[in-house]
Amino acid sequence: MMTNTNMKALDEKPPFVFTGNIRKVKIHSNNICFGTHPLEDREVEQHLTITRDGRVWLTRYAFSEDLDFIKFKKTQQKQFRIDKDKAQFLLDKFTACFRDNYELMFATDVGYFNMWIEDDNCDKAFISGPLISNYKIDGYDLSQLVRDTLDDQTLFVFDDNTREDFE
Repeated sequence: MMTNTNMKALDEKPPFVFTGNIRKVKIHSNNICFGTHPLEDREVEQHLTITRDGRVWLTRYAFSEDLDFIKFKKTQQKQFRIDKDKAQFLLDKFTACFRDNYELMFATDVGYFNMWIEDDNCDKAFISGPLISNYKIDGYDLSQLVRDTLDDQTLFVFDDNTREDFE
């Protein structure tokens, strides 16, 4: 027998689906994988938030002295603005890439990203994937577009910024 609670669950969309236009994206990229331990003070995680009006937050984390895998130390935190038109262009590319049809990827022994999207309908979506993701839209590599738009070539975004493109 279907209850109202069960029917509501069937009507809900998956957490990785959204239908509006992105107004805010938050990406946590972590490049820790199996294998040798990173060196002390090596950057291992970045938190990046971009809004449609051009506000940007970036926080960087590194391993602490004791190489504790649970606790990272914050190495940088900054807030800045980019041109509103550039932010809109960037988030339009995110919308085009993730709103309709994109491929969920899974991999082991690589870092990962978690992305939270908020659209103009105030709906939220969550997307996660390996840090070897190669999202391309309208001729743009999305990770590189973020780096170029924010003028920071050290960002991990979706591909850890170390992957060679073999296509």
